[in-house]
Amino acid sequence: MYLLGDFIYNNTKYLIYINNKKFTFSKVVNNEEVFALSEEEHNLIKEVLKQILPTGNIIKLNNVIYNRHKYNHYLDVTNDLHYFYGQNNNIKDLADLCYLYNNEVEYVGDKHLNNEDKAKKRYQRLVKANKILITLNISLVAFLSIIPKINPDINRYINNPVTLAIRELDNRVMTLEEVYDYLDKNPYLSEKEKEYIHKFEDFIITELPYTNYQDLKENLLNMRTIYHNELGEFRGTWTYQGKEKYNIDIYNSKSSGDLEEADYSTFSHEVLHAFTVNYGHKPRYMSPFYEFINMVLNNEFVSNEGGYYQYDIGYSALNNEGYALMELFNTDTLRRFHAGYDGNILLRELEMIIPDQWLGIKLFNTFNDYYLMLKSHTYTNEELNSIKSELKTMINRYYLAKNKQNISENIYMAYLLDVNTLINKLASSYNDYVIEFQFVNMKYYFNAKIPNNKEFILRLKSPETGEILKEVSLDDMASVDNDLLNIFSDKTK
Repeated sequence: MYLLGDFIYNNTKYLIYINNKKFTFSKVVNNEEVFALSEEEHNLIKEVLKQILPTGNIIKLNNVIYNRHKYNHYLDVTNDLHYFYGQNNNIKDLADLCYLYNNEVEYVGDKHLNNEDKAKKRYQRLVKANKILITLNISLVAFLSIIPKINPDINRYINNPVTLAIRELDNRVMTLEEVYDYLDKNPYLSEKEKEYIHKFEDFIITELPYTNYQDLKENLLNMRTIYHNELGEFRGTWTYQGKEKYNIDIYNSKSSGDLEEADYSTFSHEVLHAFTVNYGHKPRYMSPFYEFINMVLNNEFVSNEGGYYQYDIGYSALNNEGYALMELFNTDTLRRFHAGYDGNILLRELEMIIPDQWLGIKLFNTFNDYYLMLKSHTYTNEELNSIKSELKTMINRYYLAKNKQNISENIYMAYLLDVNTLINKLASSYNDYVIEFQFVNMKYYFNAKIPNNKEFILRLKSPETGEILKEVSLDDMASVDNDLLNIFSDKTK
């Protein structure tokens, strides 16, 4: 009998054992282990167990490379469990395995493990029981005994499948007055920080219908800001779980302990994260897209009010592919995803366009790989172009199915994903002129108060004098062939 995992609930430690895929439960009372549990306790542990058992709904993701070894990577799409296998479908190096599994759950594995340490090695997974968030410590060795044995033709795991426990959401919608009331009761934020958050009114009003009441209340009451003068991996972070829960950390700050103008966009970006649920941000490979949406919301509602120096550019490297990806969804869907961080919200809408769940998962995994490549700064042009081409192809499949139009035919999508081809077409069509093709302002998705038209300007100029001979404004729905290439019938009038 092996210890699969343990957790603490209401100050009582519970343990889960496994033997031949049969489970035994116990608890610790007065420093003694007791196996006689009530029906209520059995149900509690079963609810926890449901959230970490394989369901068999498995798909293949991109391979990962760690310590110069290639590992096959699979995902249980029902409960977001990841599986890693070596060339022989069996990883003997448990240190590598610890890193790979725990990299998905924010854990750093030790590369130098002796046999005794290997047997004790754990990784952590957050689960929900009776609306309480708890940490389950899982034995990696025991976990390996229940994960599916992946074969090329596997369809389902032959164990009894279980369904992922569904979180019970608080259906109340918080009011703006309640937001400000909880915020003003916060003992950790300065008055200057609170005053700045009060300026987020338009964002707050539009976001509240999507938020979870209890999580938002906890965040507003407990968030605090720590300013660091040293560099961090990111300019700022919001911590929604663990020991540092509710912390807003701002790095490379010149602040003496309170909000300064130079930190406005970073501070507002992290505060907007507080309107997302604290529980179960999943799947992790959607994190770059979630962060991109958070940046877009920040720029549309908050950070661009005071001038360019406040503009949020934290994930602007993803602008072209990120905005193109947003075009596949309704804005309501994007807002629900931002507030709930449940990837199924996006995958369901993609399945309505193309009924292929695997394609949607692959799309976001590829977007994640693209972000990680940019973040690493160690890619070649060939590698970057390859993954951009893969992203473009998948986005085009959805865009064509949704709009009956290829991305190359729409001025906005062509500008985002195929700008070189677009420029070459313009040069060929207007070869007697100097061409200026300008993206005038960002397309706005969420803030209805901002005018949202005339995004593009095409100018034809005299090559001799530079005089503007013709200028036209186009919105994002313009067609490349009909509106852009043929818009000047005689090219000079």
